[in-house]
Amino acid sequence: MRNALSLRSQQGAGLIVALVFLAVLTIAGITAARLTNVEERMAGNTQFRGITYQNAQTEIRSQIAAYNANLLGRKPLLDAANQNIEDIHGFPDRRAALPVDAIQANANITTNTIRYMNKSLCEGASVGKFECSGYEINSVSSLDNGASSNQTQGIYFINSK
Repeated sequence: MRNALSLRSQQGAGLIVALVFLAVLTIAGITAARLTNVEERMAGNTQFRGITYQNAQTEIRSQIAAYNANLLGRKPLLDAANQNIEDIHGFPDRRAALPVDAIQANANITTNTIRYMNKSLCEGASVGKFECSGYEINSVSSLDNGASSNQTQGIYFINSK
């Protein structure tokens, strides 16, 4: 008689424990799915930032190669040196940025500029024979999804006196 009574009092307890366990597993599964989605988006954003970084760096390298290719390639440097002077502490000869056409056709370059910074004597074995002109090249690459990279590099161009 006692066994029959204890079985009746425990009917449904297993169902409640199973439902609680199922609810906990469901919450854990939903959380894991959300974390996977966030990590996938983070990996995609990192990839897009890498692409824009490489595009901007490639554009800067292409601009430098064009300046070194021939005398006609140096025209943007001369044009940048003839821009109006901006009053900025630390760079007394800094000029306004001059827009330059992008060389890389499919790199999604949104901004490409060169700026004349200053002129000084070159250091080294031939001091006094050469004059160094400092320039700042800026390139911004953007994608339609909002990823962008703004890269700036300074260069010195050596001219004989």
